[in-house]
Amino acid sequence: MTNPRSTLMSMICGNWLSQCIYVTVKLKIADHLSETKGQTLKNISELTMTDMGVLSRLLAILCEFKLCQEIGDQFYLTEMGTLLQSNNPDSLYAYVVLNQELYTKLWNGLSDSLKTGEPAYKTILGADFFSSLNQKYPDQAEWYNKAMDQKYKEHNSAIARSYKDFPQFKTIVDVGGGIGGLLFTILKQHPHLNGTLYDLPHVISSASAKSNGQVAELKTSFMEGDFFQSIPKTETPTLYIMKAVLHDWDDEKALLILNNCRNVMKEGDALLIIEKALADNEKRAHKPLMDMHMYLIHGGNERTLANLINLISKAGFNVNKQIENINDETKLIEAKPEKY
Repeated sequence: MTNPRSTLMSMICGNWLSQCIYVTVKLKIADHLSETKGQTLKNISELTMTDMGVLSRLLAILCEFKLCQEIGDQFYLTEMGTLLQSNNPDSLYAYVVLNQELYTKLWNGLSDSLKTGEPAYKTILGADFFSSLNQKYPDQAEWYNKAMDQKYKEHNSAIARSYKDFPQFKTIVDVGGGIGGLLFTILKQHPHLNGTLYDLPHVISSASAKSNGQVAELKTSFMEGDFFQSIPKTETPTLYIMKAVLHDWDDEKALLILNNCRNVMKEGDALLIIEKALADNEKRAHKPLMDMHMYLIHGGNERTLANLINLISKAGFNVNKQIENINDETKLIEAKPEKY
């Protein structure tokens, strides 16, 4: 039987492990290790310019949590540990940095949020999350864009495979599409499509710089803008995509985004909304920690499937189809304006 005190102590001290993972990434310790080629403690210390005594303690922790393994006098990364390497295409290193350097600050505002009823970003950042990234934390904006790209990589491939109606469209507009991870994945699998990546200016600047020549190959254009103000209008049959956009915002702002999209859509267009949502019999949509996280950093919230569909309907859309079990609780919801 689990000891309640031990369980609670593990919860209380959870941030210790987060900090260990953070320094493993930040000091590039994981980058100097591999699954196949071992390194001695002395070698790792020299490569990372760290103290051998403290490093030994850190490596022991990484081994305990199966991020590393020690064989003889050699240290190796485990499969999970390779996800901390910056050169791993499946890496989560950017999310580690973002969590420790920015998200932790916002979680420290939880007490004030409980007393005031206001999201933490208002007191900690002084402005909404995305504006603050651009204006006050440009380095963190880069980490955020990388982190979101890394976090949703598996989802992107599953979405591109699961939605079967891409051939009906000529153009895709990815609304709030970050640095283009989903859009590029779709265009690679459906080369007949033209793609437009639409996001805030600083995000588009980053996306364009990191496109690595994919723009011409994948028929991609970049457009700067604010989806609270407008959304691009097109001439050809278009699929508008919003992935993990609506959960960033409360209902009022989410409706504004949906209304702006509906206003530019024509007959033959569709909107594909990609969000995590649990079954309607759940007391709270998605995991409670993530629900609180979205509130603290954006004032947003996770929604049940029924709540999400109700929101879409309020914006003047008919829901045509739903695709479930893409990855975790991710749902694909295709909607078209009621007038069409």
